[in-house]
Amino acid sequence: MSKEEEKEEAFRIQQEILQRRRNKKAQESYFNDVQKRRTEVEASIRSRRLQINAGEDPLVAWKRLRAEGKIKDLGYEDVPEGGIPMPMASFGIPKYDNGERFDLRLPYADQGYEDPDADVMKKVGNFFGGLFGGNKGQK
Repeated sequence: MSKEEEKEEAFRIQQEILQRRRNKKAQESYFNDVQKRRTEVEASIRSRRLQINAGEDPLVAWKRLRAEGKIKDLGYEDVPEGGIPMPMASFGIPKYDNGERFDLRLPYADQGYEDPDADVMKKVGNFFGGLFGGNKGQK
């Protein structure tokens, strides 16, 4: 497409927008279509989210749904063959924006996971406190 054709296309689109703004029914129809598309996308995204019952461990739910085939195998289907894969921005690509990234399909993606043994500063404090008698009477 030449530069002149691109300008003409952009001008045509701008004119359509202006006509739609002037015509209340056309504008209403347009916004109804937009709302319909948004609702469909939201339903699609919600259906892919991990469905967890109240009080259920996300890892147990994830394993159950994976066994039922509701969660695809993790990994990329389109792994490039040969050469060096060049990273690119993931925004604007529906495959990644709509929750298809492998890390968004993992069990703790929505609520997070905290390792109870990960508090390094507490361990260091306990070590030095015990060394100098600071933890006497504490459990």
